[in-house]
Amino acid sequence: MIYERFDAAVPADNEAKKLQAAAHGEIHDAQANQSPPAGPKMTLVQIARICHDANAAYCVTLHDHSRKRWAFAPAWQRNSVIASVEHALANPATTPLEIHEHWLKAQRADGWIHGYTKNFEAKTHPDIVPYDDLPREQQVKDHLLLAIIRAMTPYIKE
Repeated sequence: MIYERFDAAVPADNEAKKLQAAAHGEIHDAQANQSPPAGPKMTLVQIARICHDANAAYCVTLHDHSRKRWAFAPAWQRNSVIASVEHALANPATTPLEIHEHWLKAQRADGWIHGYTKNFEAKTHPDIVPYDDLPREQQVKDHLLLAIIRAMTPYIKE
């Protein structure tokens, strides 16, 4: 249970354990077999938008303000997220490492190279490295993307 006060929204011990277990993929079989709650049907692009905006919000916590919200992001950036969502949906067992490698291959094909700073004009990016060479806080982005896609998959329009 989460406390009522906004400034003290801290999960109680039992709830924190559930959240931690879910984050690590340790969902009980009984819960995994339950139907998802009724919700709006979404398009792949809508899911990509959620992924993009969540990533942008996460980047702000890392003091990286270079990623604009979906509505203001350049088309190439939106297309990159859409391609990652398509890849994850076509490969449901994909891992964070594999999603990064897919992104990395696409970025390199588009002319991006490793650089110590993100520069959209020069097409340099510090994450143009193998997954295992990424700092942990950057690896989290791949976990976040997959978690959102997996949570939203039951709501995709057919």
